[in-house]
Amino acid sequence: MTLERATVTVNGVERSFFMYAPANIAELREYDARGVRIVISLHDNGQDGQMNADRTRWSEVADTHGFIVLFPNAVDRTWNVGSADELAFINAASSAMKTRFSLASNAQMYLTGIGSGAAYAHQLAIVAPELAGAVAGVGDVAPAPTFELPADQRPVSAMAAWIVRTNSAPLSLNEIKQVAYWSNANGASGVTGTDSTPALDTVTYAHPSNEVQAVKVSTLRAGVRGESKAVSEQIWTEMFDRTIRFPDHTGTNGTLHRNESIASMKLLENHKRFHQWPPALLDIRAC
Repeated sequence: MTLERATVTVNGVERSFFMYAPANIAELREYDARGVRIVISLHDNGQDGQMNADRTRWSEVADTHGFIVLFPNAVDRTWNVGSADELAFINAASSAMKTRFSLASNAQMYLTGIGSGAAYAHQLAIVAPELAGAVAGVGDVAPAPTFELPADQRPVSAMAAWIVRTNSAPLSLNEIKQVAYWSNANGASGVTGTDSTPALDTVTYAHPSNEVQAVKVSTLRAGVRGESKAVSEQIWTEMFDRTIRFPDHTGTNGTLHRNESIASMKLLENHKRFHQWPPALLDIRAC
């Protein structure tokens, strides 16, 4: 599938990114008045956006489910996690993409990444939660310094979060901190479910009265790659597609709600034409 390459200038430096939109983007906008949503997919160090797209196949998932994907490129293929310039780049690239495809400025966005891109996705979700309603990282979590940031640099915000681990070893200290951070942010009181699919074994911790305020911790099953369509599709269908952020409470960066779009409710569009019959009877009554 062909990606579209574009550039933005951030603090005097030209940065590049790739975009992907389904061929029927105009029809998608017309069909759902709430607009088309956006997935921001961050590559691992040593890769670029094109390689990330080829491996994760987020573009194929976008074709199936009707959303747009942003594939940013790190400078020298290495993310400078925590840099203000990186955050400015993500903001500029996402704004440029919204303009390119005539999306609303407040279109819903979701963060995901692989390896170092996963670490950056979780870090972004912590320091700039207004970017997204959900985050899913495969293979890493936010770096340790993120959890030591002052409270004013970690805005209070619920965030649907997914940690996908590549092995079944005991949780690392950073993973423990990440699970605790998202559990606390979501008001998750304990395990609310377990699930196994062909790709992932998952434990879910959710808010007792809001299922989308949840943190999922998964392990890849034997033979499954984290950079795969199977994992990307499961992240979309089981978290991103189900979650939407309402900007209804500025003190906590809005609230998370179960998404009930036209597509997710499986509504079908129907047209019916009503005729008045019989005409003669109607004429008599009119007299």
